[in-house]
Amino acid sequence: MAGKAEQNKLEKKESLEQAAYELFSENSFDSTSIDQIVRRANVAKGTFYLYFKDKNQLLQRIVFKHSAGLFRDALRQSAEKEFTDRAERIIYLADFMMEYLRRHEPLLKIISKNLSWSLLDQTVKEEQSGEISLMLERYSADMAESGYGEEEAFRILFMIVELISTVCYSAVILEQPAGLDEMKPLLFTAIRRILA
Repeated sequence: MAGKAEQNKLEKKESLEQAAYELFSENSFDSTSIDQIVRRANVAKGTFYLYFKDKNQLLQRIVFKHSAGLFRDALRQSAEKEFTDRAERIIYLADFMMEYLRRHEPLLKIISKNLSWSLLDQTVKEEQSGEISLMLERYSADMAESGYGEEEAFRILFMIVELISTVCYSAVILEQPAGLDEMKPLLFTAIRRILA
C-alpha cells in the first residue's frame, strides 16, 4: 500500500513538472501562474505546495533535471571518443551541448542562460552511480597533465560551461550577435585559448 501511495506522489510531482515545462516554454516563466500549472497538471493547488514552495523552486527543479540529463549525455558521448588534445575533447563536449540545445529550443528557452557548473556539481552530489563523477575526473586528469591544479581545472571548466550557455542562448533564441553556426568557430577558438 505504501508503495502505491509513494508512486502516486511521484506521479503528481512529475505531472506538475511536466505541466510547468510545457507552460514555461509556451508562455514564458513570468507569464505562467501557479493556477495554470495546477490546472494543466490536473491536481489541486494545495498539491503544488506539498512539493514546491513557489514557482521559482519549480523552475529550478526543471532546469536541474533537464540540465543534468544534458550533462550526462554530453559527457557519455565525449567519453566514447578518443582525443589526443584536451581542448578538442572540451570542444566536442561544447558542440554536443549546443547542438542538443538548438534541437530542443523550448528547453533552451526555459534554461535561458542558467546552464551552469553549479547544476553539474549538484548532479554529482545527488547521483547514485558515480558515472558523471568518473567522467569529470577524466577531464580533470587531462587538465592536470597540463599543470592545472584540481581547483583551477574545475574553475576553468565552469567558465567554459558558462560561455557555452550564454553563447547558445544568445545565438539560438536572440540570434545575437549572430546565429549559432557563425558563433561556434569563435567560441571554439576562445576555448582553445583558455586552455592553452
